[in-house]
Amino acid sequence: MTILSHAEPTARKKTYAEQLDLHEIENALDLIAGGAVVEIRVLEGWDDNPRYTRTYSGFFDDYAAAAADLTKLRGAKGVYYTLNPVQPELLARAANRLKTQEKGGATSDTNIVSRRWLPIDADPVRPAGISASDAEHDQALERINPIAGYLKSLGWPDPVVADSGNGGHLLYRIDLPAIDDGLVARVLQALSDRFSDDTVSIDTSVANPARIWKCYGTPACKGDNVPDRPHRVARILETPADLGVVSQEQLEAVAVDKPVVTPATSSSYTMGSEFNVTDFIHRNGFEVTGPQGWQGGGRMWEFVSSPMCDHHDGAAFVGQLPNGKYTAGCRHNSCTWNWHDLRQRVEPREVKERPATKYKDPGLEWLDPSDPPQPAPEWKPFPTHLLPAPFRDLVVESASAVGCDEIMVVLPGLAALASAIGATRVAKIKDSWKPASVLWCVLVAPSGVTKSQGRTFVLAPILARQRRAMKEYEDRMSAFSVLDSEYKRDVKAWEKSKDGGPPPEAPEKPVVAEFVISDATVESLIHTLQNNPRGVLLERDELAAWLGSFDKYNSGSGDAQNWINCFGAGYMKVNRSGLAKPKYVNRAAVSVSGTIQPQILEKMLEGDNTDSGFAARLLMARPPLRAKQWTDTDVSPATEKRFADRVADLLDLEFAVDQEGEIYPQSIPLSSAARARFAAFVNKHGIEGLTRGDSERAAHAKLEEYAVRLALVLQLTEDPDAAEISDHWIEVGIELVGWFGNEAARFYRGAGETPEEKADRKLYAWIVSKGGALTVSEIQTGRKELKTASDTEVAINRLVKAGLGSWRTSSTATNKRREFVAGLRSVDSPETAEIAKSTATDQADEPPVHYGPVNDFADWEDV
Repeated sequence: MTILSHAEPTARKKTYAEQLDLHEIENALDLIAGGAVVEIRVLEGWDDNPRYTRTYSGFFDDYAAAAADLTKLRGAKGVYYTLNPVQPELLARAANRLKTQEKGGATSDTNIVSRRWLPIDADPVRPAGISASDAEHDQALERINPIAGYLKSLGWPDPVVADSGNGGHLLYRIDLPAIDDGLVARVLQALSDRFSDDTVSIDTSVANPARIWKCYGTPACKGDNVPDRPHRVARILETPADLGVVSQEQLEAVAVDKPVVTPATSSSYTMGSEFNVTDFIHRNGFEVTGPQGWQGGGRMWEFVSSPMCDHHDGAAFVGQLPNGKYTAGCRHNSCTWNWHDLRQRVEPREVKERPATKYKDPGLEWLDPSDPPQPAPEWKPFPTHLLPAPFRDLVVESASAVGCDEIMVVLPGLAALASAIGATRVAKIKDSWKPASVLWCVLVAPSGVTKSQGRTFVLAPILARQRRAMKEYEDRMSAFSVLDSEYKRDVKAWEKSKDGGPPPEAPEKPVVAEFVISDATVESLIHTLQNNPRGVLLERDELAAWLGSFDKYNSGSGDAQNWINCFGAGYMKVNRSGLAKPKYVNRAAVSVSGTIQPQILEKMLEGDNTDSGFAARLLMARPPLRAKQWTDTDVSPATEKRFADRVADLLDLEFAVDQEGEIYPQSIPLSSAARARFAAFVNKHGIEGLTRGDSERAAHAKLEEYAVRLALVLQLTEDPDAAEISDHWIEVGIELVGWFGNEAARFYRGAGETPEEKADRKLYAWIVSKGGALTVSEIQTGRKELKTASDTEVAINRLVKAGLGSWRTSSTATNKRREFVAGLRSVDSPETAEIAKSTATDQADEPPVHYGPVNDFADWEDV
């Protein structure tokens, strides 16, 4: 089977309705659903303004009506439908029409009658949220040929062949119950093990019965429609004349057919020749599975039988990293052998005493934890497009309105959403692993950089709830004061009466509902948590004092241990000499949001300060410096309201209650596909951790669970009533963990700030403190490190290139004054324009903007 045709890119100027192939939509629905009721779901669709997207859903047995209803849309990220037949009663939810999807309105696995299709999706490996390039698209289409050939050799019938718009689809008819004991999932995993690599992946997340599938005849619109990554219309390419059914026995045969590299006979090999890991595996007769794509360019094989330990469960591995280094080991904690040990055992040689840092032989670098750190990676913009719509829209609009990087809104927003959920929900990976909705988000930025205003928008809904709670508390306290006075009077009367009757019942003193705190002392915190079991958000503009408390960890401070327990929503116990009795909280959930200056964080990352483990628990980000600029952009009230409504939904989530009336968190399990995806991520993530230095490895390990924590928060932000965490949000969580891992590497490998950046930051802050407009002579006089006028010119020009100010020349009747003005960015200045040319290529994506002077330098400081 050879695929010669594929989906054509959609024309840029066509409307969305014009891009739809109505004939293809109807024919595909007739083939896929076969007359049964099918749910059609539109993701991120809009009918008026593309900034306000929503999910549409409808149930159809009239396929012409379905195609016609889709033409009413102005746009959508994608249109999908259920592959397997749904209960016909669901037609009553939205009979042959699309409407905004209500909570709980989507098809669940329990609504599927039976399994009709085995879906195989060959998707090109690429960053999330973008369409495939033509080369990636064609490569994925080509990958389905060997898959179909392999299954044909096992007696399978011919499949439906389709183009998803980004990759290739194969659809095989099956006849299984909806609950298939994981058979479909095992088949997809076996095919992935055999045919996935670092360029094309066979999607194993499409195994659940209610899986939605690309609607053929509609465009796939991931990301923007750009020439090198265009949107394409998905189409069916081939439909066999006889659509046979794959038997259960044929499915089982594939599920157990694991790809194994057959041991090869010994080949000639000279120790001085170029090393090849594949030859190494073959000449030593290792029985392995793989290779699998690894770390975006590397390869990994798993030993069927470990040559170094007693673990024969696929935990032992050998691999080659994208940078050419080799690695090996076992994922079991009890095993400590590495690539050097493996190589020395099977191909021993005389080796000199190993240096303290690295062992080398010609042409080969041994990977070892003691290797010096790799170069710090570059800054990457945060992938805001992956966030759920209510949060994403507010981030984009508020960052634009304030003139700050989007991560400055994302970090406090994530912490706010996590705290709104609080201890009411946990993610369930398995019974013994239930991560909490707790995020510790720290923005690293110097003083004088706009960072306070961005968080105002995302914190507004929680602060509004806090104000309302305080007002209600004051009202209840007023009523309590009256009742308490009456109670005290009744007590005196009762004491005088001596009639033996029961004493008066004391009124219950109100407690204030707290959602946000700024006092980081554990004495204050435990009092708050005793009255607020769902947890709180610690929100501080400056977190240095709080982070400094972790330095006490090694001296046995209970404060640090209590905070570390809060990270996992564990218990908290405080016993002070001034307390009448110890205070205890069974479940302490505290999310954290705030900022810290780079030089303070740098000091905290030195030496033993990392032993406390605080840095490993932080989601940190340090965006590039950006001067505050005036903008007419504002945040729309509709966007603010949608986000506020969603935060209110999360704040209204309730605990589960057991038979004794005790509250406990409701568990949100990972879907079967999400669990499989996370399991694969854990294995890969664990191996990647071996390539990190000691301090960075600790942060890398904590990021593993953060993938699920983030998925939990984002899943509930999209749907507060969600009964499970989908594979989509697990995939997003993994993607975000990769981004935060890049930020962690920037800190651990570069201490967060180069000496030149530190000098520029200090110089800029000093100029602002002196009024913001100084001449070269004035700057040189005030800064001892600038020895000459030439040194001063070079330093100031670096600030100009960074967009932190501009040269300005003013004339009077007697002289001219040339000065640097902090915050002034004017391309009208010829000198500044000339300096800016050197960075034009770095800012090619930014439109040219003319800015006026920023006069109120006080606004640059945090308030």
